Amino acid sequence: MDITAIYEALEDASLFELYRLHSAIGLCLDDPQKINEIKRLPAYLSTEQPNGVWATHYCTG
Repeated sequence: MDITAIYEALEDASLFELYRLHSAIGLCLDDPQKINEIKRLPAYLSTEQPNGVWATHYCTG
């Protein structure tokens, strides 16, 4: 997934489109099967952000 392209597309999105996307992502993340998949991820995932800053995402459960 090209996260830079997603960020660029979001810059042009309307508030309504952002709300719809927020709702859709929320529904996906509330899915019990997805929650179990997330809990099985390593304790940390590091990805390089477009601005060169490294971000670490912690999964607990």
